[in-house]
Amino acid sequence: MKRRHTLATAGLSIAQLWAAQAIASPEDDSMRFLGTYNYCDASILAGHWNVSTGDAKIRGGAKMGANATRVLEDALRSGRNARNFCGWSDTGFTYEDAQALAELWKISVEDAKSALAEKLTGGYRNLAARVVAEAHGAGKKPAKPGKLGLKPVKPVKPVNPVQIKK
Repeated sequence: MKRRHTLATAGLSIAQLWAAQAIASPEDDSMRFLGTYNYCDASILAGHWNVSTGDAKIRGGAKMGANATRVLEDALRSGRNARNFCGWSDTGFTYEDAQALAELWKISVEDAKSALAEKLTGGYRNLAARVVAEAHGAGKKPAKPGKLGLKPVKPVKPVNPVQIKK
């Protein structure tokens, strides 16, 4: 446990560590990291820092806790430039997500999985999530009034005020 904590804080200056309110546990650091970043980002950092993915999440969370997010972003950029990449299993998307995207784009499910992994590898987390959300909504047609369980209202003949008898 102590080794992991040491790895988590490696690369931070004394001033950065001092500025942090308290050094969190490795589990807290990992959860902090996953609150903003994802497993794909951790994989890229792991390749860049030559550590396990778990240690990359802890180290990344420690940097966030020390307000060194810029250092973390630079490390992600360097990791991407060094051709560290994510596989499909690193994306966090489901097979159903890939199927929906494949239907929308009219490509194979394997190609959709690769496209999502490439988007996350490139750092386009929000774009990937938005595309998947659109893919899930693309096959749905607006419901007709009769399909909602409502009966259509029959038109009423207008009444001519002259015809009304008193």
